[in-house]
Amino acid sequence: MKNIARFFEIVKGYGDVAEHDRVPAFVAHLDLLREAGDDPAVAEADPDDDAVPVLTVHKAKGLEFPVVFLVGCVEQKFPLRARRDPLELPADLLPEAMPGGDPHLHEERRLFYVAMTRAKEELILTSAADYGTARARKVSRFAVEALDLPSPAPAPRKSQALEALARHQPMPPEAPRPDPPLAASETLTLSFRQIDDYRTCPLKYKYIHRLKVPLLVHHRVVYGSAVHKAVQAHFRARVEGLPSSEDDVIAAFRAAWVSEGFLSREHEEQRLRAGEEALRRFIQEEARAPLIPTGVEQEFAFFVGRTKVQGRYDLVVEREGRITILDFKTGSIDDPEEARKRAKESLQLDVYALAHLRTTGRLPDWVELRFLESGLAGGKRPTAEEAARTEEAVREVSALIRERDFEARPSYMACGQCAFRDICPHTARNPEAET
Repeated sequence: MKNIARFFEIVKGYGDVAEHDRVPAFVAHLDLLREAGDDPAVAEADPDDDAVPVLTVHKAKGLEFPVVFLVGCVEQKFPLRARRDPLELPADLLPEAMPGGDPHLHEERRLFYVAMTRAKEELILTSAADYGTARARKVSRFAVEALDLPSPAPAPRKSQALEALARHQPMPPEAPRPDPPLAASETLTLSFRQIDDYRTCPLKYKYIHRLKVPLLVHHRVVYGSAVHKAVQAHFRARVEGLPSSEDDVIAAFRAAWVSEGFLSREHEEQRLRAGEEALRRFIQEEARAPLIPTGVEQEFAFFVGRTKVQGRYDLVVEREGRITILDFKTGSIDDPEEARKRAKESLQLDVYALAHLRTTGRLPDWVELRFLESGLAGGKRPTAEEAARTEEAVREVSALIRERDFEARPSYMACGQCAFRDICPHTARNPEAET
């Protein structure tokens, strides 16, 4: 920290006087400082600090520590390979006669002695055969001498290239253990969306609801959520006896809007205008035959065996003893026959009808999908036979989920709409081929 602080002092001092305060110029400035001899020593560590000092042997002279780790005790590291002195002194100028033998080796041995004697209680010497070089390293001769060890065995044969690759190869990941089946006594909680996802593709259900794979925000989700919240705010105000104008609904729509997932700013503006137009048209049409709801975003829950089915109705309307459940959609449906077909085949409406039957003891008189962008609607009168089929579908799906059956069921249409087609190994549709 002291060294970093000193570095920033030099940076600031240079910035105060430099004509071009830029990194390349500062680096050149540092080089000039070093050439001029202004290369301050590193900050000295306080031996009383509760820390691990990392020192060179030279810096450790005169200090003592309870425990010392002396690392790199191998040949060519300790002792270092001798380097030719760029300016050798003549023997006559040396202050004292040099002892016999290699002067460099003598100096290295003295340093090794200094390093070992810094330890007061415990000394640990470390070495390794492989430091990433071409040849295996031998234990330092100084360690052998100091510890009175036998001469080290010859270095082992350097591994071949394939052996080295195998040694550095990461361990293969463990195969995921399959989840045990869910006990029949345990409660499984499902929503309409989960049931629908599983019926579309069990692997999609696993990605979303078991593995919780995160997804990027999609503009359709942002648009649909904002429209629904605006419609919800409108009907909540009506239930509470408060006024709700077009401007109020548009304000709620914009408050719920999130600027994520759109292709461009122009695309976002286009979807904003489309949502406002759809909501204004809806409010105008709804004002001619206003709905008086008894429930807005009303939650429900019921059991099919040990499976808990839960969800919420968009809107529940009761008039003259007749119960109508409505769900609002933002899909682009502009054909009345297609709207009726969607309602007839809607599992969501079937689940709503079954939920009302199981929670109140009676089927609703009418269930309906309303498409906000086109103003069209499609509905049907629920029957006991349909409710029985829906309950059986819930039992079948829950039984397969309990058995952890998440086998993929790829199909061209389902995979084309799936958010996981880029990562799913079973996809039946190449996203790059789409236009």
